[in-house]
Amino acid sequence: MQKHFIPIAIILAALLIAGAFIYVKQGSASISIQEAGEKSIAFINQSIADQGVTASLIEVVDEDEVFRIHLKIADTEYDSFMTKSGKFLFPSGFNLEEQTVEETPLEGTSVEETTSYSDLDGFAQCLTEKGMKFYGSQTCGWCAQEKELFGDSMQYVDYVECLDEETGGATAACAAEGIYVAGGLGVPTWQLSSGEMSSGYKTLEELAELSGCPLQ
Repeated sequence: MQKHFIPIAIILAALLIAGAFIYVKQGSASISIQEAGEKSIAFINQSIADQGVTASLIEVVDEDEVFRIHLKIADTEYDSFMTKSGKFLFPSGFNLEEQTVEETPLEGTSVEETTSYSDLDGFAQCLTEKGMKFYGSQTCGWCAQEKELFGDSMQYVDYVECLDEETGGATAACAAEGIYVAGGLGVPTWQLSSGEMSSGYKTLEELAELSGCPLQ
């Protein structure tokens, strides 16, 4: 991304994103929580060693058939997942049960109880009116999930693309804000009404709280 620094999101995408997986260790025996954390961080740090940044482990949580690896790279936190055999490392997880519940309202739920497209249009427009900006990348899995929250209303969000396709580095707009560059902020990052930058995936409820925009 001068020596083009490869953004963290691209590194993770190249390694893991969109369901891709990485072979870590042979064998079928289950590994411990401590081993899962150590192997994940060691593997990721080895992969990004030439980028001038390192990953640090925050915690490892035993979740059914996998370990959730909560880690931090630069100023951004990520959740990755490792199978208990220690063979595969995944970038992120999608809770299919939660998505099914969200996409299929329960019988008897009134229209007023769900967030409609018009509601989201107004919410997205309110964010933009209050100076909120969404910095993301087309290769970022968390950014894609953020966009999906808005659906068609994403057109009203003040979105800034950070990946320069020609150079593989940061676009001028993102580099000027210290985003998607070596030692800077990762994506997704939201610029708040105060001008403060807040990195990491945000739910609609979190954005409503940060902006003061009503979410109905």
